[in-house]
Amino acid sequence: MKEFFKKVSDQITTSIKFLINPSSWRKGYEQGKEYFPHLKTLVTDDIDIQKIVEFVTKNRKEQQVYKIITTIALINGAIAFVPGQMGIGVVICRGLEAYMAFEISKTVGLKVELKNFVKLIIATGIVTVSVFWLMKTFLSFFFSLTGGLFVPAEILATNFLGVFFWLAFEEIKKFKEIKSLSTAKSLKIGGQAIKHSYGLAKAQIKVIGNVGKQLKNLSKNIWHFINFKKNSEQLIKGDVFFALCLARLLENKCDTFNGPFGTMYLDAWRKSFTQKLGPEASCVDIAKFAQSHSADQMEGLQKPVRGKLQEIMESTYENGDNDEWSTSISDSPNEPVVDMKWTNSLTGKSYYVQYKNTENINYIERTIQDHPNVPIVVPKGVAEKVNHPMVSDGVYGHETLGEINDENFNNLLDVHHGEFLAQGGLEAGVLVLATNIMPFVYARHKKQISNEQFAQVLKKFIPNITAKTIHRITLLSIIGPLYAFFLISKFVGKVFLDGIDDDIVEPDELLDVVLQDPIGVILGEDTGTSVTIVNDDAFGVLEFSKSEYFVNENGGEFRITVVRRDGTSGTQTLSYNTIDRTATSEGDNADYRPAAGTFEFEPDDYSKEFVVEIFDDGSLENNEVFGLALSNLEGGATLGVNQTATLMIVDNEASNAPSGVLDVGYSLEAGFNGSIRDLELMPDGRLIMAGIFDRFNNMSANSIARLSSKGEMDPIFNPGAGPNGAINVVKLFQGQYLLIGGEFTEFNGKNYNHLVRINLDGVVDDTFNIGSAANGAIMDIDMDSAGRIILVGDFSRFNDIKCQNIIRINPDGSVDSTFDGGIGAVGIVNSVSVQPDDRIVIAGDFSLYNGSPVGGISRLNVDGSLDKGFNDALPSIELTDHIFSKVEVLENGKILAAGSVVASVEEEGGASKTYRGILRLNRDGSIDTGFQPDSSILLADPHYGPNGNIDAMTIQPDGYVLLGGEFTRFHGKMFNRIVRLAPNGEIDSTINFGWGANNDILDIIVQNDFRITVSGRFTEFDQKSNLRLARLYGGMNFDQGSVRFDGSNYSINEDGTHDSIWLRRVGGVSTSASVVLTFSSDGVPEKDGVPRRRLVAIPPEVHLSDSLS
Repeated sequence: MKEFFKKVSDQITTSIKFLINPSSWRKGYEQGKEYFPHLKTLVTDDIDIQKIVEFVTKNRKEQQVYKIITTIALINGAIAFVPGQMGIGVVICRGLEAYMAFEISKTVGLKVELKNFVKLIIATGIVTVSVFWLMKTFLSFFFSLTGGLFVPAEILATNFLGVFFWLAFEEIKKFKEIKSLSTAKSLKIGGQAIKHSYGLAKAQIKVIGNVGKQLKNLSKNIWHFINFKKNSEQLIKGDVFFALCLARLLENKCDTFNGPFGTMYLDAWRKSFTQKLGPEASCVDIAKFAQSHSADQMEGLQKPVRGKLQEIMESTYENGDNDEWSTSISDSPNEPVVDMKWTNSLTGKSYYVQYKNTENINYIERTIQDHPNVPIVVPKGVAEKVNHPMVSDGVYGHETLGEINDENFNNLLDVHHGEFLAQGGLEAGVLVLATNIMPFVYARHKKQISNEQFAQVLKKFIPNITAKTIHRITLLSIIGPLYAFFLISKFVGKVFLDGIDDDIVEPDELLDVVLQDPIGVILGEDTGTSVTIVNDDAFGVLEFSKSEYFVNENGGEFRITVVRRDGTSGTQTLSYNTIDRTATSEGDNADYRPAAGTFEFEPDDYSKEFVVEIFDDGSLENNEVFGLALSNLEGGATLGVNQTATLMIVDNEASNAPSGVLDVGYSLEAGFNGSIRDLELMPDGRLIMAGIFDRFNNMSANSIARLSSKGEMDPIFNPGAGPNGAINVVKLFQGQYLLIGGEFTEFNGKNYNHLVRINLDGVVDDTFNIGSAANGAIMDIDMDSAGRIILVGDFSRFNDIKCQNIIRINPDGSVDSTFDGGIGAVGIVNSVSVQPDDRIVIAGDFSLYNGSPVGGISRLNVDGSLDKGFNDALPSIELTDHIFSKVEVLENGKILAAGSVVASVEEEGGASKTYRGILRLNRDGSIDTGFQPDSSILLADPHYGPNGNIDAMTIQPDGYVLLGGEFTRFHGKMFNRIVRLAPNGEIDSTINFGWGANNDILDIIVQNDFRITVSGRFTEFDQKSNLRLARLYGGMNFDQGSVRFDGSNYSINEDGTHDSIWLRRVGGVSTSASVVLTFSSDGVPEKDGVPRRRLVAIPPEVHLSDSLS
């Protein structure tokens, strides 16, 4: 009992220190952050957390909080289930609870840095927190001793802690700064937390059912994970060296053991297995003996060899130090417990000692009790820990054999590099490969080498390893070396093989697997089987990204992209060239400069670009075309359908209208009576409009309509009554259907929950079997190369299958079972874009994906799992500004994302760049600093960039970027809800939108002739009536433009407050300009504040200037 209360006292002391010490909070959070994703997976694989929180609340934000609390409560409950596991368990729980508190603060919306987080905790009411935390500590300890007798109470205690923090944080958020709550307020919140946490516990127990049984099974897995983490450092010591030695032996590289140490190593094998090998066994004999064992038996083989080798090394050292003592390995049959014989040459007396190659103090103490009269030699540094007269240090310690990890990385790689040699059979081959890599696995686990260096190792050992495999092995090496070892073995082969992932293009292979040499089991009838290794690698298909390209005649140049699809194995070379057609590249009136060259695609290269220079001849000549061709492909890949393409030069003289002005030929008359949220351009030029409206030009149109290229209603398109709610997205599917997603539950009078597929005439396609479909809004849709449909939005189920804001369905509407997003995105997903390799980029207002912290944007692998390498490379995104509205994968593989977002990145030398509203990412997720190269420095100023959300984004055929939304200024200049950026991200000064839109722009599309259509909530564009839809001339203005007053008469108050005379620049705005204002009126003397003359400077990009205010 005394020991019991001492442990309780120690834990209370630890908890108090944890509460009042900021560094404890930071360390606890870091540990909790490390453990949570892995322990969470063990919980959420078997327990429906979403169902639990839906029992408690329908509020999305509250559900996010309850998910965090429930997951950690269940983990703590499982930890409490194991009798006597107090020490490490309570430490883990502390970290998880610190992590829980910090994550809740972020979910609430408090912008708190980790270093200042303790200030927030104290502000919640240190008295209340202390009382309940100490209660929680006592309960945790008590439960750990009782074997989880009161696990539900443990869950309730964690629930209370989480709910208390949540309610307190919400209260603190009302202040402009972090201010402490009064004790009375804190205690009142504590009372509310008890009520809420009890309700949450009831929901948890109701959904889980037999909580005790569930958590008892769960606890085994959790403790396996925790104990592995706890002991991983011990696993590292010495293992590397022996792994290398074993690898050489299995590879039959006997010349490795020609030196003094090699002789000792081989002798250790002989003395460990005297009956099998004998004293005269050669290296070849020993190698064959090792190769005859399975991978699972290797650890058992190595243990006696390691111990015996340590004894031989000690003996060899003692015999070489020229003192009176000599040693030998004991062969006394009368003293089986002794290991070494020590002889004094002066006295002639011999002594027998034990050698224990361990740091396990309990084991050494038990040995002393069993054999009190036999001295013990232990590794260097262990004796002082035991503190017993019969125990002394040897010469060598564990670290001696582990020092190989500390060698220079490149040295290590060169010395120990060896290719996979499958000598001695498949299982020996597994060991050869895995043990060669293990030193580097351990080095990565200890953070002695970087991810990039580790990837270099894997590529050198396995030249054709895939990036996916590298990422998975790297992740597991960080979690634990043994996990990585098992994964390496799995990828190489082994009995439970699922195929060798080698990136080598080859036919399917047949492998015979035979069970033999059973130990402790009898072989059944089926001892042999055949395994087909299905080849999933390919050289790929190379082609132009499109069959048709379009460029403005005055665009200057155009980038052509060549892409690689359906495989990235091997190096491929091919040539490209241009071909004259109606556009020519020769003579005085050449339309373009010819281009030709050669590309080399390395493995994992997805795209290459070349530039064609375009000449503007100033002549009215209509559109002209020239050809593009790929040829001379070498390396095994094939040319795709788009091995030829055309580039159309759009004649800029044909429209004879400045870019950015309204297209008067697009007559909309009365327009739409409600907002248009999405536009979809059909191949024939007709346009689908969708949103929430019921009339167009005073004709019935229920939230969806199709207009001709002239802006007239298409009578053939008849969706009947249409949806009973808003449409958010329309996508053309397979050239013959329209996929429609939104906030409706009916379409044309029938139940269709938030998704429907219609034919091109507007009639519902009843063959699209989506069952009950989504239980919440669908915000965006995209398709992959296999025709599978990715849906994102604000939903938690699809056809009664649990999902969280993202799901992939097959072309027939059924759920794709090969896509598993786990618990999905915690928060709304607004946009989705699929890469050519079918990986999926999502963006929105979410902070977690399948339990991993993310900043509103993520890339998913084809199976739905998080692409962690991409996520880790992302720039720092502010937690309070991470709402992405749109994301688009570009032809070259880069990614554009826009919304209400602030991101930053530090460059070499400490310089920082900021990105507001829009950013461009490289393929790996890192920021593309070539986008907005000048603006990114100025964007540190919050008044720079857009002053409102970006809701619409589209890419022109020439790479220019159109943005629309809620902003009225961009980089400090007036741009009312629309702006165009050049391909490098800077403001494009070759287009002039005048006054822009008087309300939000929600979508933008660009035709091949560069005409721009915008839609949204506006009723005017450039001060002209355009109800929710307008079409503009695209192209570019390079002329100086003209300047005029925006009005013919102005009335100005005498005090001059907030009065302006507006100058308007029509046409070109790409150059600086100035104009002199002259005031002439005998009735207005100068003393009244109006000068007679005034010079007004108009910088580039400015199309409206308030000259007098």
